[in-house]
Amino acid sequence: MYSMGGNREATRLAGVRVNGVVVGVYSLSGAFAGLAGVMLASELLAGAPTVGTTQALDSITAVILGVRR
Repeated sequence: MYSMGGNREATRLAGVRVNGVVVGVYSLSGAFAGLAGVMLASELLAGAPTVGTTQALDSITAVILGVRR
């Protein structure tokens, strides 16, 4: 993933199937997000569409702070 972020063409020329890796990473990300949703619903013993609405600012802040090491 790190090499694909730098140069996808060079990664492809190195023999990595770029499209397969991208599909795999998105699939894993979706599966983990679904698992997190199931775990959150089981913890709360209910499902509500407004749960986690305040998490967007926290996640954006974490990404910004993580980039500025």
